[in-house]
Amino acid sequence: MRISSVKWEINDTCNLHCKYCMAERGSEELSFNAKCAVIDKLHTMEVKHIDFFGKEPLFNDDIFKLMRYSQSNKYKFLYTFITNGVNLKHFEKDILSSPISGFTVSYDGGTGGRDFVVDLEYLPIFVRNNISVEITVDVHTGNANKICEFLQQFEDLRLTSAYINPITPIGDLAESIKNNDSISSEKYIEVIEEIIRYKNKVPNLDIYVYIPFDYPKIIKEILLLPIVNKVNFLPDDKCFAGVDSMFISSSGIVYGCVNTYYNGIDKYSCDFLNTPIPDILTSIKATKYRQCVVRP
Repeated sequence: MRISSVKWEINDTCNLHCKYCMAERGSEELSFNAKCAVIDKLHTMEVKHIDFFGKEPLFNDDIFKLMRYSQSNKYKFLYTFITNGVNLKHFEKDILSSPISGFTVSYDGGTGGRDFVVDLEYLPIFVRNNISVEITVDVHTGNANKICEFLQQFEDLRLTSAYINPITPIGDLAESIKNNDSISSEKYIEVIEEIIRYKNKVPNLDIYVYIPFDYPKIIKEILLLPIVNKVNFLPDDKCFAGVDSMFISSSGIVYGCVNTYYNGIDKYSCDFLNTPIPDILTSIKATKYRQCVVRP
């Protein structure tokens, strides 16, 4: 077994406090020297792709320092990151001068649990510099009626793909989410039907719809829709995970995937820096085939 892709929760701090965010769980963050040691070990494991995840990867400049450290050692990784988008302007020069190939903005239009609006007009500067930009829209009670408006914005900005993801009560924040921003399966069906009707107005935008596993009616309907490019099922206690991927938490603990981490499934987790590589691979394999729905 070989790991080619890693999703790494690079820090334990965020500049926002979205009440529905599953990242709101505290842990002791690795020191910068320890993060460099993680980079060294990922190189030894011949990992190809690092996706900086987190609370918020752009909360500070650690990812840029790590990429410079990696380059100084002549390591070659493909880098991407996921961000709330607030600090994109601040780190524009760092991003454009880095080896980052693309990033994803988690976006909800400043409604519901957030108190900001990402400046979408600023994103094309990265696209023009051959950096891939994707958008994930977190659908909740505060923005469910604005999804098509968002899609039109993405199309007008010449973005190429958008991911639609419902806020559902799973994981550690299940109770607080359930009482606040969670969207019902019935409402989510309405959102998807509206997207279908609107798709011809955004012909250049690839739309990907995430479906919680406990929404059986949606699953049956969505699988028959020709306009949906890709459907991912996100069940409460399982997840889709590439067989050659793994997740590293901000404290350096390895999980088979991000959902096993957020759902508190740690039976097969291990300390990345203090565990021999063969044992790490054994742990990940156990997670993949016992707790995840694995896809090639």
